[in-house]
Amino acid sequence: RSKSVLFAFINGVVSIMFMGSQESEQYPLRERKLSEIEIRPILLEELRADHRGKTVKDWGVLSSVVFGEPPWNDTYEIPRLVFGIGVDLMRENAKAFEARTSSGRHVGHTLGYEVFRISQGDPRRVSLREISGAGEMDNLFNNGRLFYVDTLVVHPGFRRMGQIEKEIGVGEELTKALIESVRLEEFAGVVLRTHLKAIAARGLYAKLGFKELRVHDMEEENRDFWFLSLK
Repeated sequence: RSKSVLFAFINGVVSIMFMGSQESEQYPLRERKLSEIEIRPILLEELRADHRGKTVKDWGVLSSVVFGEPPWNDTYEIPRLVFGIGVDLMRENAKAFEARTSSGRHVGHTLGYEVFRISQGDPRRVSLREISGAGEMDNLFNNGRLFYVDTLVVHPGFRRMGQIEKEIGVGEELTKALIESVRLEEFAGVVLRTHLKAIAARGLYAKLGFKELRVHDMEEENRDFWFLSLK
């Protein structure tokens, strides 16, 4: 399966390299209503059939926009992001959901995968220590399997804000969908990492029941980890 999925990601990278500059998309107010947004899982079968790499190209373009915003201020090139998404989706027990408007425009996605106490040399298996840089969270494995939410990306125009707050909740809906799919596979808990100044994201995670662990990333000290128990 890896070769066929990788082929889709390579095509996504190539198509991005040759696409021209894109203007910022404007979305009709109707499409900004949550009732007009479809949240759905991304299956490997779809990626195998996506020979033009459209799905991952959409994900890479939006990720570049969002990661370039404060407080992240990252400057990743889109082909690098697309490649990284491809690698993450081939991790052990990877899961992904995306959000699209009624007209098919991509406005958000989230993905994650199972993490382990020890990777055992398997490139598809990632240990929590590799992500955090230390073993401070090893005790979380005492209750069972753990799932790591690697990415949550939402278009700036589809986040909760101002007078239309009740109509927009794409990030929350994506996260809830991912958590419910993980819960069905009897994981013991969910781990994620976010920026200390990502106020909206931290508020969302607290609302969904995550607890701040106050364990900081060893390489990115301005980011810490959160945990949601599913037991």
